[in-house]
Amino acid sequence: MTPRRILICTHSGDVHALAVRAACRAAGADVMSWNPRNFPTRQRISLEISQSNMRLAVNTPGLESLDEFEAIWLRRIDWNRLRPMQEPAQSTLARRHCTFFADRVFDLFGQKALWVNRKECAARAEFKPKQLEMASRVSLGIPETLISNDPEKILEFAQKQSWKVVAKPLIGEFLRENDGSVRSIHAGRFESTIPCIEGAISRIPYIYQEFIRAASEIRVTILGNTVFAARIDFAENDVVDAHRRRIQSVTNFALPHSIQAACSQLMKSLGLIFGCIDFLLTDDEQMIFLEIKQAGQFLWLERHIPEHAYLGSFCALLLGLENPPDIHLEEVLDSSEFCETLRADPPVPTTYLDTYGLMSSSPGASPGDSTHGAA
Repeated sequence: MTPRRILICTHSGDVHALAVRAACRAAGADVMSWNPRNFPTRQRISLEISQSNMRLAVNTPGLESLDEFEAIWLRRIDWNRLRPMQEPAQSTLARRHCTFFADRVFDLFGQKALWVNRKECAARAEFKPKQLEMASRVSLGIPETLISNDPEKILEFAQKQSWKVVAKPLIGEFLRENDGSVRSIHAGRFESTIPCIEGAISRIPYIYQEFIRAASEIRVTILGNTVFAARIDFAENDVVDAHRRRIQSVTNFALPHSIQAACSQLMKSLGLIFGCIDFLLTDDEQMIFLEIKQAGQFLWLERHIPEHAYLGSFCALLLGLENPPDIHLEEVLDSSEFCETLRADPPVPTTYLDTYGLMSSSPGASPGDSTHGAA
């Protein structure tokens, strides 16, 4: 039987992608990685179109025809970091042309492949206002929310909430520090003492939500037809940024049938087959929807709850199997392929998590990308 061909699209040093690639290869799949961000400086893309055929090729061994892949994991791509070789005066023009082409070639290959997730669905799901709208439509509880750059509206909203407000960006942003590490911009408490408040908040639209005090979050991970729910208990319940909250425990959570049905409906409405959905769990056991991450982290949870076969279930999705293969996360992380690949393609140093919570000897103290009003 011919091995199933799988393509993983992601950036360099993506530990989650490296682990999934090693696991799928151990299960007998032919897996290739493609970093489109290498275009155009270190990569050539050619699209051949004739009356009867269309072929997209990358000048990398194994990527000569992207239509040959049966499953495509669109893990993470950031076209804004394309680096054309032109001089600064030409770079804006070159970047615009390269981005315009590269972004749209995803519509021209893999028509018969399983996409996790399809590009147009992933892009729609990344827009947090759309998430909130669709969550409310399927009867999931959401925080009171304002998205605005109007100082008058924002201050009115903050006063209505007695200044118990969380502010967060519409899109995730990262800043590179002088030491080479990367720091992400997270949610924070919105305070009336912010200097030059009118000038600051009018520059860009931001998300403002009521602050909901909760010591626990629920992470619902949906991988095709498989659903896992984990309860994350924190040591503090009044800290907004989960990256600065200490995890007390991560345990299995019995997801109510009504919430699971609503989550499945939300996924279907957004066109997703994989996603991580975050909820706050209030003191009276109410679940409040925060956001859905169509490219969320999930392997760190398996370190806390080994009986939840996150890695095996995700591989089964890519491999087209009904049941997860006998794959264990710790064995994959200790495998020679994973270790050798990690040495050759190390992750970018970060200040806010320990390599997605996968590389420490014990389960990490950070959920990696979960936060009240997460970015």
